[in-house]
Amino acid sequence: MNCTPKKSLLHSSYMFVILLLFIGCGQLDVTPAAKEATLPPEIASRKQNKCPMQFPVSGICSSATWSSPPSISASSILTITFWKQGTSTLVDPPFAPSLLITHDSEKPLSRKLKHTTIGTYTHTCRFGRSGPTTMTITNKDGSDTVSFHLNL
Repeated sequence: MNCTPKKSLLHSSYMFVILLLFIGCGQLDVTPAAKEATLPPEIASRKQNKCPMQFPVSGICSSATWSSPPSISASSILTITFWKQGTSTLVDPPFAPSLLITHDSEKPLSRKLKHTTIGTYTHTCRFGRSGPTTMTITNKDGSDTVSFHLNL
């Protein structure tokens, strides 16, 4: 007489399912969506409830920072960051942003912004002379626009 208990088919099925779950866990894709990223923690709390520059049509926020203060003697990198209003989630805007630079009411110069990472664009600026300057970030048709001013 054999005293070893027989494994039931149900028990074997459970073990097979558990094994599949363990094997599959190593293949889960937990990366953020292709068009979203999260702000670094040190600036997330600052930006979550504030919207320094709001694009009225798309409802996204942005901020502009300089690698060094803009001047007429040296180049400086302008970094534009976009995020969903009320969150700390970086997003690419629903348009290809461009930069218009207007110096002393002259005809604006249009510059492309370089896309560096999700929600982040840069442009290296070197100004040829001093005076009031307006920087405008805009979409292609100009319907979603924000501006900020410099006095070089």
